[in-house]
Amino acid sequence: METEPTILLTVLGLALVCAVWMTRVPLRGRRGRTASIKADGVQEIEIEVKGRYRPDTVFVRKGVPARLLFNRQEDTPCSERVIFSEFRQERWLAPYATTAVEFTPTQPGDYLFTCAHGMYQGRMVVEDLRR
Repeated sequence: METEPTILLTVLGLALVCAVWMTRVPLRGRRGRTASIKADGVQEIEIEVKGRYRPDTVFVRKGVPARLLFNRQEDTPCSERVIFSEFRQERWLAPYATTAVEFTPTQPGDYLFTCAHGMYQGRMVVEDLRR
């Protein structure tokens, strides 16, 4: 009868692995990349633009100046602008070049950024780490 708990634990473990795999939830940490603080005190992260945004989720800190570097590695019309609707800002991205978008995030939250046609989508998560 000692095998019953082992079988039950094995079945539960397999069910958990299947659930995680099917929903593509990372087993450790969070999905995306966090901006790093540079010597000038600005948090910075590079986002490649080629068929989509990579990474498509970026984490920045509230109250710290941010510099998002959009490295556009294509010349398709869809990716020539990046739009931050919540902030009513957009920036033209030169093909095969890196364009900086700079601002200071003041409110924590989850903000969408897109290309001009909405085909490429990314998320900027502003975190208040002082809590």
